[in-house]
Amino acid sequence: MSSRALTAVYLNAGSGGQIVGLSKAGFTAVEAVEADKYCVETLAANLPDCRIVRDPLPRYVPGDIDPGALDVLYGRADSPRLDAERDDVPAMLGAVDAFAPKAFVLESPHTILRDRLQEYREFVREQLARLGYVVHTWSRFDSRRYGGPSPWNAAVLVALREDCFPFFDFPKSRPLRALSLLDVLAESMLRRFERFTHDPRARPAYERWVEVARDQSAPQLVDLTGVDEETAEELYPNDILAWRECGIDVRRISSDDAIGPEWSLFGAWGPCLTVDQAALIKGFPVDWVFSGRSYTAFQQIVAATSPALPLELGRALAQALRRMDDELPQPAPVESNPLAEVDALSPGAFERFVADLLRRDGYRVEKDGGGAGDGGIDIHAYDSWGYPLIVQCKHAQDGVRRVGAGVVRDLFGAASAMRPIPRAVLVTNGHFTMPCRLWAVTEDRIRLIGREQLKRWAADGQPLHEVLTSERLT
Repeated sequence: MSSRALTAVYLNAGSGGQIVGLSKAGFTAVEAVEADKYCVETLAANLPDCRIVRDPLPRYVPGDIDPGALDVLYGRADSPRLDAERDDVPAMLGAVDAFAPKAFVLESPHTILRDRLQEYREFVREQLARLGYVVHTWSRFDSRRYGGPSPWNAAVLVALREDCFPFFDFPKSRPLRALSLLDVLAESMLRRFERFTHDPRARPAYERWVEVARDQSAPQLVDLTGVDEETAEELYPNDILAWRECGIDVRRISSDDAIGPEWSLFGAWGPCLTVDQAALIKGFPVDWVFSGRSYTAFQQIVAATSPALPLELGRALAQALRRMDDELPQPAPVESNPLAEVDALSPGAFERFVADLLRRDGYRVEKDGGGAGDGGIDIHAYDSWGYPLIVQCKHAQDGVRRVGAGVVRDLFGAASAMRPIPRAVLVTNGHFTMPCRLWAVTEDRIRLIGREQLKRWAADGQPLHEVLTSERLT
């Protein structure tokens, strides 16, 4: 079986729980994008060879990774919604378009699976299908069914490129039988109490905790930092009670040195947790370092992905990708570029080329050739019924350039100001960003002709009306 290095890029990486899981499965993190300062410091401390990008996802510019070379793109979305300005998923789909990874994993709150978001899910599936991906799985998962020590639930989508899909099987879950809290914290709790063996309260307090923790599994971690104890009791009574039944006072988290054993170990409701213990409960390895003070580190841990599910998922993906490497035939010789002459045109010549294609298809062209002050319109034309058409042309010298949403918004504005309102077409020999594609989905008057459509129109001789009425985007 192939032993090549496997690679992964992480979007909204947080403090890296998913990176821990996939790294254990054999994936090298080559790039991680995260906006939070402390999470970025945590990632940098633990991933010295990974490019860390501190930026909100919509502003992220993908690194120097050849399209098709990346194995896994893993994105985390906090609050998915069909709104390109408030939702990170369109930017993630844009990264799928740019990287063309073999597999795309989207992790989000399980609320994305509710009935009211069915249209949203269909939109995501449709966009992935247009990019050549098949959704294998989109379900809710509990990390405890994959070896996680505490509850962690999320909706996880796994989509694979069509050539990779046949080789993948989602890992099987286990019966829901979590580790006991004693299994998870025995060593760390013993070390804490042993520091105070001179105190007569230490041994009986430790033994009481062991007796309780032996039969209890860890509840879900809850962030009570910044909440005073009285308010916490009112707002989170069930969470606090669940931890008290495990012999843990979850209302505070700190080091023993910071608040002293009187409060950290010998409190009426048992010891509190340290940051290191919270990390163990989430499933992080002992050598994963969290940046910042205790409360910022704890907040990172609570918000983190549990590494358990990504580990099992990573193993399944690694097996599939290596099987694909071994079993797929050698790639066919690269075909000649049917748009080579178009790629070599100047921007002005490209506009005249598009105008000639319109004339070929029976359009009456009244203006061709834009320039400064063209208002985003390079070509004015009329079809055989006299209905107006405006065209904006964007030439890519190498055929790779991606046209952004700003261009299509300007064209839409120009079309909306005209009477009668014309059909507007944006033509490029390159490609479009995902936000630009979103405009084509939501605004019927705007149509996009990218490289594949231009090939059908120009090289294959397909009439424009057939190109526009076939798939909206490919």
